[in-house]
Amino acid sequence: FFSGTSCPGCDSLPPGPMVRLVDVLHGLWCVPLSFLVWLPLGIALLLRRMLMYGRCMTSGPPVALPETGRPKLFFDGAGLAFHFHMGVVQHIQQTYDVAKLDLYGISIGNLPVLCLVLDLCPFAVVEQWYPCLLQQMKATPWTGFMGTLGPLANTLRQFLPVDAHERASGRMHVFLSRYPLLGFTVVDTFKTRECLIRAVACSCALPGFVWRPLARRPWGWPGWVDPGLQNILTPVDPLMDVAVRVFGPGHGPHSVVPEPPLDPMRDGMAYRTVPEALQSMAAAEALAKAHPGLRLALEPCRLAPGHEPPSAPALPHLQLTQDPVSSPDLDTGPPSPTSPTRDADTAGLVGTAAATIHAGPDPSMAPTTPAV
Repeated sequence: FFSGTSCPGCDSLPPGPMVRLVDVLHGLWCVPLSFLVWLPLGIALLLRRMLMYGRCMTSGPPVALPETGRPKLFFDGAGLAFHFHMGVVQHIQQTYDVAKLDLYGISIGNLPVLCLVLDLCPFAVVEQWYPCLLQQMKATPWTGFMGTLGPLANTLRQFLPVDAHERASGRMHVFLSRYPLLGFTVVDTFKTRECLIRAVACSCALPGFVWRPLARRPWGWPGWVDPGLQNILTPVDPLMDVAVRVFGPGHGPHSVVPEPPLDPMRDGMAYRTVPEALQSMAAAEALAKAHPGLRLALEPCRLAPGHEPPSAPALPHLQLTQDPVSSPDLDTGPPSPTSPTRDADTAGLVGTAAATIHAGPDPSMAPTTPAV
């Protein structure tokens, strides 16, 4: 816990009959220890809730954000339902000047922020990153549950550009919470590419899904968690001009929410195929185009006629044979694809994704570019 190393069951699984045994050892090791680790955070969460509804409740903002005069765009956590965010990103890239926006993200909501900051095509991200992430999650005990988000960190290491931290510094704002007192901390400066990856991973460290807090630096103190719990108590949506969220009702004047809102347990933890994810993106893009609040809030940033949106070949092709970079704090990732995989349907999933990548998405599901 103090050195930042993962538990023995959190690393890549060996093929063969040892898989089930490692699952059992993973549960015996992580579940009791995780209960002890998250107990102080549960007490702090209970005290904060009591203070909110008691006489000590404060009316101030949950966090102080700098005033730059630019519209603030916020993406909330969504779990594996982040495809909705990607559809909204597709519309924003084609319609508005992203350089004139202040971008904020919580948990996996930082992934669409990366797409906007790095000018990545969201359809290409879903076609390439998403199958790789699912493959690595299925190669870990309990499909990544009670781990340390190694699959997410390794996927980012595999696909992010080498200068991602330089392009993200000053434009991307990552929300974090300190363990165990919670609260909000905003990080917008990243010294290295690894610091950027770790900041995103720490923001996704949902207590209970990971077995311990994560560290922002190699061999650093693991004291950062997902700020989603704090965002439930004190939402940051009212501080934003546009808030994109998947779960629950919108708390801000211009919140973009699916109709009806998705269920966190049913939709946030559900695995989808690439065609299903692309269909979800197309529906979200159509909703964003017709959303009056988003159009009103971002109207000053509308692109001039004739602007070309980012093209699809913004990412390299999916290369599952590339070995992820190991980390002393996060999991090391799955074995090479030449060895047997943990789940029988993993190979079929990756094969389908690879075929989709090389053949291109289904034209019937790809949204058309609106006339400016």
